[in-house]
Amino acid sequence: MPDDARRVTSFFCDFAKRCAFDSFAVDHFHRGSSQIRTSFFVINNFGHFCKRYQPATHRWRTQSGEIARKTRMFVIKTKPRRLPLRLAQLVRLLHHRPRNTRDNLSNLLGPRGNEETAIGRGCNIMTTVTRARLSVRAKEITAAELERYTALTPGSQRANAHARQVIPLGVPSSFQAYDPWPIVAARGAGASLWDVDDNQYIDFNMGFGALYVGHHHPVLTAALHRQIADGVLYVTPCESNASVGELLRGRFGHDQWRFTNSGTEATMDAIRLARGFTGRSKIIKVEGGYHGHHDAVMVSMKPSVDKAGPADAPFSLASTAGLPNGTLDQVVVVPFNDPEALQRALSSYDIACFIVEPVMENIGICLPYDNYLQKARDLCSQHGTMLIFDEVKTGITAHVGGAAGHFGVRPDITCLAKSIGGGLPLGAFGARAELMQQITDLKVVHQGTFNGNPLSMAAATATLTEICTQAAFDRTASLNADMLDDAQRIIDEYDLPAHTVQMGAKGCITWSDTPVRNYRDYKATDFDLAFAQWIYGINRGILLPPGLDEQWLVSVQHTKAEADHNSDVFESFA
Repeated sequence: MPDDARRVTSFFCDFAKRCAFDSFAVDHFHRGSSQIRTSFFVINNFGHFCKRYQPATHRWRTQSGEIARKTRMFVIKTKPRRLPLRLAQLVRLLHHRPRNTRDNLSNLLGPRGNEETAIGRGCNIMTTVTRARLSVRAKEITAAELERYTALTPGSQRANAHARQVIPLGVPSSFQAYDPWPIVAARGAGASLWDVDDNQYIDFNMGFGALYVGHHHPVLTAALHRQIADGVLYVTPCESNASVGELLRGRFGHDQWRFTNSGTEATMDAIRLARGFTGRSKIIKVEGGYHGHHDAVMVSMKPSVDKAGPADAPFSLASTAGLPNGTLDQVVVVPFNDPEALQRALSSYDIACFIVEPVMENIGICLPYDNYLQKARDLCSQHGTMLIFDEVKTGITAHVGGAAGHFGVRPDITCLAKSIGGGLPLGAFGARAELMQQITDLKVVHQGTFNGNPLSMAAATATLTEICTQAAFDRTASLNADMLDDAQRIIDEYDLPAHTVQMGAKGCITWSDTPVRNYRDYKATDFDLAFAQWIYGINRGILLPPGLDEQWLVSVQHTKAEADHNSDVFESFA
């Protein structure tokens, strides 16, 4: 390292220590600069170090872009022996007090610049330092907010402790469990939910997307009351079975439909139908994809990356104990958004079906890129493999005709649940008549006591004809877009390492600078920041799905004022 660059590095390290940068940060800066050959890049490195790593004691901000421009001028005009004096003047010139002193992420860290273009070889060090500080700050926020959560939810704590005596984890589904305990709900109305402590939340979770109609919708409530008066279970067909089947055919295009009671049942029956029709056993699923909790799909649901094998040819790993021997041999796992990997899998085995969410919604919102769905459609057709779209989570929240309607790709089989039932337990699967003939001929068995029960049919009829109409979808998707625009503006203003994603009436903030294209990308996102944002929001009346797995839903009952409150809370977090 030349003497002038060494001297500048030493000066900056000394300056940083005196300005209350901690020793961890200074050490990273020193190591990042030690291999730099010119004082020019040392200065650039320190400029972005200041922008990325402001001392918490002074909470200084730098004017973005000014450091890089003015340091270049100083390098050009200043002889090496005069650099320390001139740099001291430069630092005093560039720093000023922040606009506010909230103890949030951006004031702690300062705005970020473009490291690759501005600091050259120091960019990786800056990114590492910033991520470390963000992670520390996220954990500090989480610790403080968990104390507040504890104070706000003593009734939920007691209810959960009582439930644990008779229910594992104190919840009816393991998805509902989180630390320190879940809120225990008492009632819901409109877009709000109240817990047993009478805390009110604007509910953007909405039953993991099942409550597109919102809570206690008057049209749905009236329809259910009428049906309850006439009976809730017949175990013989009712006329509404056919009318709901026609509604689904009109929206999703398949000739025939059968009803189930959940998304798990719908995907289980769809896979059996595909196996029966093709005479093949093996299936393909996407790494990180969730399709319910039956044996065939409890494979590589959320695998540990260090055990999952190559990114383009993942291993098939059990997602639960208790799978029968041989289950993993029947499931081939591929990455999402990788048609080449799908082609290799289809060419290597006789595959009954490829089951996939057209938009992955078990890892936030992961959109298909580069015409991936049409490529998958073409490949499956070439190999005689059934393409199954799991639209349990997308469905009518993505488009009035589902994600398939949005992207213009027709699968062989579609699985539905959640939003089509208005909050009641209802699932369905549909296909062309040729496939469904397997059920008509009793070659593939499908049955169930509660399938197509009149109460669920009444809920579906009201949902599909009166509540979740084209006009309602347009309004919720527009309101969601406004929310996401607000969130992206905040992300940009505070220069947070995040971005927003929309799919119809659903949206999410993903804590990553780059888009998530598959499960491996998702695993590289910042889970600490995601949980900190969630716990911060719930303590201020915003109920989002916890962590990065899920996405929010704007129901037909959410208002602009409620969306704006969500934006205000996120900005206060930023």
